Amino acid sequence: MVYQMMSKFKSYLRFSLCFSILACQTASQKDAPPIPSPETRSPTEPSRSDSGVPPSEPPTLSSDFQSQACANTYDTPENYFSLPGTLLLEISGISPSLRQENLYWGHNDSGDAAQIYAIDTNGNHRATLQISNTDARDFEDMASGPCPNSTAPCLYVADVGDNRHERPHLLIHILEEPDLGSGLETQTHTTASLKTITLTFTGLKPNIEGFVIDSTRDVGFLFEKTEGDSARLFRLDLNGETTQPLTALGQFSNPSHDNLSGQNKLITAAAYHSSAKRLLLKTYGGMYEYRFVGGKSIEDIDSITPIVLGGRPSWELQGEAITYNHRGDTVVSASEDPLEQGGQQVSQMKCSAQP
Repeated sequence: MVYQMMSKFKSYLRFSLCFSILACQTASQKDAPPIPSPETRSPTEPSRSDSGVPPSEPPTLSSDFQSQACANTYDTPENYFSLPGTLLLEISGISPSLRQENLYWGHNDSGDAAQIYAIDTNGNHRATLQISNTDARDFEDMASGPCPNSTAPCLYVADVGDNRHERPHLLIHILEEPDLGSGLETQTHTTASLKTITLTFTGLKPNIEGFVIDSTRDVGFLFEKTEGDSARLFRLDLNGETTQPLTALGQFSNPSHDNLSGQNKLITAAAYHSSAKRLLLKTYGGMYEYRFVGGKSIEDIDSITPIVLGGRPSWELQGEAITYNHRGDTVVSASEDPLEQGGQQVSQMKCSAQP
């Protein structure tokens, strides 16, 4: 689908990024396109505030957010850091901070309050961000990116799980990321959503655990979790109405590799590299990266053969979280802990170095 206008604000963001591909040996020129050159961006528009007070300059994303991408493939998973205690026993979403390179936001599956947690790469619990005026039905995934129509850093939380296919609607909460500063003392913040999008639908109610945003187009995508060979792909407009009908764009093949079927194909998490046009999908059986080249985008997913990043790491008993790191050149993965011991090991898959 052709979009006639991109947000003026995304051009400014992309101008501020200094794009470079990590100096890895390229296994295939087709699989490793350079990150697109930044475009000129026009000045920011006035703040949403209508209080009559001149708005202060909005905070901006770190200049190196998604500034790199792996030009080759990735190494096998290795330990990155451990989650603090039992705070994230049911982690089902993880996404990097747009303000600090060594900080991640994560959330639990159903059963927790409407809140997300900031964890640094030393395993410290840095902050709890409580979302006011809502309940958490089943938070399943999250994404980082600029706020719609703004250069401010935002966190997108997808309350979209529905194992019983009975929810009348699904929710996407858009939150401005708070500035935690450099201190290590655990903070608590309460915030209201800048915007909550309610998704309605007809027909079979979907169960969804994978959600991403494409910040170059201000659109979001949701990937159905289904045991069949095919899953439905859905799209929403982040600049659109606060209530939107959720209509499937079509179906695509569940990613898999040898000897996988049924439960091993269930899509449990997703992440998107907006600058390099890369999509990560995670299942219980493996991790996969789609690289969109030649003008293709997520809507063309069924025409792309994904790169298999590997099977499930042995320490991931129920992997339901995946993302790129802050720079965009490393894959980060985490798992729920059905044993309820806590301290789960967060994995990283670095870009393969030159021989």
